[in-house]
Amino acid sequence: RDHILVEMEVSLSGLRRSSQGSTKRKMRERRESNARMAKVTQDELEEASMERSQTSTFMRREASIARASQVRKAAQLIHKQGTFCTAPKESLQWANEMFARLWPKIAKHVQTKMEDSTGDITQKIQAKVPSFLKYIHFSKFELGSKPPVFGPIKVSRAPARVGQEDMQGVELRLFVHLESDAAITLTALKLSVGIRQLRLRGDLVVRLEPLLSEPPICGGVVVCFLDQPRIQMDFVKLARIVDNSLLAGTVKNAIDHAVAGALVMPNVAAVSLGKEEQGVDRALLRTPKPLGVLRVTVLRADLPEVGGSNNRNIRLTLADDEWRCVVPFKTRSSIWQQDEVHDFLFFDWRQKLGVEVFDRSAMRLSTVLAVAEPVTLADALGIWSGENGIPLYTPGTGSNTRTSSFDMTPRDAPTLPSTRSASSASSIQQQQTEGPDAAAEAAKNEAEIVQCGRIFLRCVWLVPQVASRGTDEWCIVRVKIDEVYVPAEFGKEGARFRAKIGLVEKATPNVKYKPPRPLLPWRPATDKDSPPMVDSDGSGEQSVELEIEFILYLLVRIAELDSGSLELRLVSRRGKEIGAARILLREVANSRNLTKEWGGDSGHPQLQMPGFFPVPEAMVIVSVRGLQPA
Repeated sequence: RDHILVEMEVSLSGLRRSSQGSTKRKMRERRESNARMAKVTQDELEEASMERSQTSTFMRREASIARASQVRKAAQLIHKQGTFCTAPKESLQWANEMFARLWPKIAKHVQTKMEDSTGDITQKIQAKVPSFLKYIHFSKFELGSKPPVFGPIKVSRAPARVGQEDMQGVELRLFVHLESDAAITLTALKLSVGIRQLRLRGDLVVRLEPLLSEPPICGGVVVCFLDQPRIQMDFVKLARIVDNSLLAGTVKNAIDHAVAGALVMPNVAAVSLGKEEQGVDRALLRTPKPLGVLRVTVLRADLPEVGGSNNRNIRLTLADDEWRCVVPFKTRSSIWQQDEVHDFLFFDWRQKLGVEVFDRSAMRLSTVLAVAEPVTLADALGIWSGENGIPLYTPGTGSNTRTSSFDMTPRDAPTLPSTRSASSASSIQQQQTEGPDAAAEAAKNEAEIVQCGRIFLRCVWLVPQVASRGTDEWCIVRVKIDEVYVPAEFGKEGARFRAKIGLVEKATPNVKYKPPRPLLPWRPATDKDSPPMVDSDGSGEQSVELEIEFILYLLVRIAELDSGSLELRLVSRRGKEIGAARILLREVANSRNLTKEWGGDSGHPQLQMPGFFPVPEAMVIVSVRGLQPA
């Protein structure tokens, strides 16, 4: 006889009499709260409509003009394109209260990620510090009980993906301010440094994409910072002595690299809500597509001299990438005899390029000599590509503290001639978001910042060319990894994929095996229930499937396509090699559309990576994108 099982929950709720006056007061407060949240004036709606109309007209009119000219003119409208509305900090009170409830769980998750001595964030930090600090890690990372505060907010359209224009999502840009009563300990060389307070300010981007025409409507959520947020910290007790020592720069750099490696684009936190059959590709969610390459050439500079030291360096930063070059001469005016060139991959036109001059002879906080006001990439192609050069300014208040290029927010830095018209608006926004005290402090900083030199750069935008070698001597090799099958013994520990061409190496995050949900005892198995293990080669040995689903972009010389090779390694969480494979790049370059696939829907066999038994296999797509100057 068949049985029907029903699971029920029964609860009892009492009722309480409420006075009429109290009820009316609560209803009035609710109406006022709803009115504040929905407050958008008719003038703002008309202005938003006019901006969208102007943007559309601008794009049609400029379609026939050279692409470089488009970029320079688009810099004037880039902050307005697609904007739906903006809202002040007060309208997000409900969101801040809700996030405060979630903060203990979020802080616990962050603590787990940061304290993982073999995790992705720790490895990224160790790759950025000198070799003698390769074992540096966070032995303690508690963010405290104070949640961050959000606001104001700006809502706009998310960048459209090629082939998914009808699924274009929504982007929320939030200013986030965190004053954390943190308890952080950084360990290196058997020494520990404690941090008692952490302050973070920056613009957080939340994208809801792609939008579907069926449940769950929103295919995924992507969270990241476009640029490195401003970070300040206080050391505890005797550890304050590092405030003027070699270790201080190391500690601050470690915090910066930890944030950049976790949440600064192209490093994002992505959650997939939809299915692949609905057009949601988790690899595309987890990896933003590069819009191109920004090639920066250092030409000459008029640099300040401090303390008689002439060992000066120039540091350029963009997103999570950093490049340094040595100033060749010991005079104030320096000219580079050979081109000092670096290529930055960028993923959003609103990302900012920063310039900093520092003294490399002593790694102290006071060695920052000058900084330039960071500007968006669209502005950099126009403002910074002339004979006027880039103004350099003193670090201002707190010149005895390390000031990175991204530490100078628009409210802190003197305004370039092209952007001075927005200074009054910035001060108003400063007062709205951070209060009169912060605005007064910013005004004091601005009064103390003076121009102390200039640096001359040449910026060029290189556009990726699909299925083409392009005309430039460099190209982008795209490696897309989907499912990977590894021996079952590595399922719990997880594994990451590493790709290397010459000296360029990139790695995916570590991914663990996630077993399917167990079947209910009364429900028989169906064809849709995936088995927890698979016998990949019929030998009886079991493998597990790791859903790595990530894309790696490697910037290499075009000559590597004829003589180089792509080295692929599958490495466990603790660094043990599980399998490896070698792909000749000329095989990819000679393939149709400069693309070669292993596995997937193409019907090609999967890429075997001999190492352990059973032999690991991976679904991989390798393609080449040539570059061409705009």
